[in-house]
Amino acid sequence: MATKTKVIIFGGIGTAINIAEGIFDASVNYNAKVEMLGFAFDAPEYGKEINGFPVLCGTKEAYKKYEKFSDVKFIFQMNHHYKMEERAALVKSYQIPGDRWYTFIHPTAFISRSVKIGFGTVVYTHCAIHSNAVIGNHCTFSALTTIGHDTVLNNHVYTGPHVCVGSNVVIGKCSFIGLNTSVANNISIAPNSLIGHGSTVTKNISDSGKIYIGSPAKLLKNIIS
Repeated sequence: MATKTKVIIFGGIGTAINIAEGIFDASVNYNAKVEMLGFAFDAPEYGKEINGFPVLCGTKEAYKKYEKFSDVKFIFQMNHHYKMEERAALVKSYQIPGDRWYTFIHPTAFISRSVKIGFGTVVYTHCAIHSNAVIGNHCTFSALTTIGHDTVLNNHVYTGPHVCVGSNVVIGKCSFIGLNTSVANNISIAPNSLIGHGSTVTKNISDSGKIYIGSPAKLLKNIIS
């Protein structure tokens, strides 16, 4: 009988809770071989339990505490749309090997067999990732995200719910795509871009560190102004 992978999520609010609930749902309702063990979280004011899941330790001590338990793996979900590069640097600072980061794909998601997905990535409920797409490490796809064929998303890309990314798109690392956003086919988006909620991207975004919003999406300002 296959043993369950036990997952610790770095974080304890927002998306981190959603994913914890998704893992619980996958285990209980779909018999997935995964178990939500608890949170690694650095905010003691939230208490020792969040949504029925224990807070096990702080983030800096998590790997040392569970390093010897090979069935325990980690997901990083401390997200801020203005600080995606800092997010990537924080993940790297923990010095956790790639094979100890867990890729969680909810059973309701559709993943084409030709898709390649890196470690530490989350594909949440009712997402669809189509043929020959390449997904990097530590990406997060919120519910009902669709990724077109032959699209490449680099490391640390985050999509909000109901995002539709077309085919033959390239999205640079550490980019944040807001909810209800559409990205047209054959578009390139520079690293560390922030696309505001409800936007439609119809032209390439070549300068990194910018915020775009609207339909069609237009430059708003620098991420750090």
